[in-house]
Amino acid sequence: MYQLDFEQMVMSREKGQLKFNHLIQATILDLIDRGNLRLTRDENGETLTCLHHKGLADFELKFIEMIFNQKTEIRISEVFSKYKINQAALKKISELLKQTHNETVFERSEVMFDPF
Repeated sequence: MYQLDFEQMVMSREKGQLKFNHLIQATILDLIDRGNLRLTRDENGETLTCLHHKGLADFELKFIEMIFNQKTEIRISEVFSKYKINQAALKKISELLKQTHNETVFERSEVMFDPF
């Protein structure tokens, strides 16, 4: 791995923005490479295990805390489980914000439109 050029390691040739999930994946891979985390696979899926916290910066410790949620081993499907978005609640909030925005725009247009 250390002898490879970055271009040789890239799995996808997609062009575009670097996204948040790419940064998360890169951080997890870095922590695996440094020996802080271990990724294993069995018939039930992938498991991420926190082996130790040695040599970690404060933000990395917080990152691990967010991933594992007080555990030392977690299924990949459960990563960030404390921070999952409730899609129904998000949709409801989005609709409320749209209504509020429309009302605010309407109120502003009445105030701004003064023919006299």
